[in-house]
Amino acid sequence: MTRVAFALALGAAILGQQLPPDLASLVETERAFAKMSVDKGRRDAFLAFFSDDAIFFTPDPVNARRQIQTWPQAAPFRLDWEPHFGDIARAGDLGYTTGPFIRTSVAGDGKVLGTGWYFTVWKRQPDHTWKVAIDAGILSPSSGPLRPVPFTAAPEDEAVPAREGATSLLDVDRTFCKAIASAGLVSAFLTAGTDATRVYRDGATPIAGAAAIRAYFASGSRRMACEPARYETSRSADLGYTYGKYSLEGSPRQSGYYLRVWKQRAGQWKLAIDLIVAGS
Repeated sequence: MTRVAFALALGAAILGQQLPPDLASLVETERAFAKMSVDKGRRDAFLAFFSDDAIFFTPDPVNARRQIQTWPQAAPFRLDWEPHFGDIARAGDLGYTTGPFIRTSVAGDGKVLGTGWYFTVWKRQPDHTWKVAIDAGILSPSSGPLRPVPFTAAPEDEAVPAREGATSLLDVDRTFCKAIASAGLVSAFLTAGTDATRVYRDGATPIAGAAAIRAYFASGSRRMACEPARYETSRSADLGYTYGKYSLEGSPRQSGYYLRVWKQRAGQWKLAIDLIVAGS
């Protein structure tokens, strides 16, 4: 292990478990991103850490850097956040982090203007730095202080090589959408998910685990339709994301985009994260 990798791993382990060097570097990059947002402002920080082809959902997917360049230099609020949970591909080229964020007034009164949970997909660049590939989030009640909170890595699974001719992640997501339409949200999520699956919806802190997901979706009866539009997987074919359109029937009808992260477990793609960005 190089001195730099060791230092990053040690820094990430101070507040949590000992992390693999690649994941430690991702966590420290996220923390540096948040610090720059507080010290220099949201606009400069986002431009520094977003890749040229990064995506925002507005709710339609748009080029994030072009969107960021329209922001005023001096924002009326300070944006801060902290990574609490995340994962990385075995190849070390794709990962994600998530945690709470807080917006506070810069007027001097420190008034809280909004809270929620961010979710960011990161990609390793040719120069080995991490850059944001997709950024999304939800609004939710405050979940307590941002820090110090131990960072938790997603549970590992036995390494199973990708099978030749295995189903593409786009087809996996499309099959999941069909299961939602035919069997309903509860059945589809419990079949595709695990006890580590996390669901992100506005108005709630992340819903984690089979029991909580069952309770959340069982409380509603609206039918959901979805269709994937894009996917990407790591070189090690054990972590990937999909996103696409969704709609909810009923009154009022709702539509927007979803973002999902999938992880290989025992040779099968399993749902790790499911987030929706509501539109109209």
